[in-house]
Amino acid sequence: MTNVTQLQPPSDLHKSEGVRDDKGRYVRGPGRKVGSKNRQSADLMKLIRADYLIFYQKLHAALVAGEQWAAQLYAKYLLPSRTVEMEGAEPEDIKQAFVDGEISADEAKAVATALEKLKNIADIEDIKRHIENLIATAQQQPR
Repeated sequence: MTNVTQLQPPSDLHKSEGVRDDKGRYVRGPGRKVGSKNRQSADLMKLIRADYLIFYQKLHAALVAGEQWAAQLYAKYLLPSRTVEMEGAEPEDIKQAFVDGEISADEAKAVATALEKLKNIADIEDIKRHIENLIATAQQQPR
C-alpha cells in the first residue's frame, strides 16, 4: 500500500531499569499517566480513520473472495447485534420465548430490565399527572 504511512515501533519498550528492592524484587516504576492512551493504538486509529474507505473496500474484496477472517470481522464489527422479534412485550411473552429457547438468559434479563424501567417511567408520569391535578384542584379551592 503506497498511500498508507508505516507505523514506527515505540521508542521505549518499557524495559526494566534493573532497580530492585532489598529482597531482590523489581521496584515499581512510575507507570503510565492516568487517562493516557496507548500511542500505537491511537496511531492505528488515525490511519484507519484517514483511509477508512480503502479499508472498507479491501475488507469487502476479501469478503467477496471468501476469506473467513473477513467474514468474521464483518459479522463481529459491522453487522448489528442479534435482534429477536417477539409477538408481544409482556412478561409472559418473554418467559415463553426463554422457555422455547428463542432468547438466552442474558437477553431475557435485559428485556425484563428494560420493561421494568419503562414501567417505572410510566408510573412516574402517572404520579406527575396526579400531582398536577392536585395542584390544579387546590388552586381552584377558595382560601
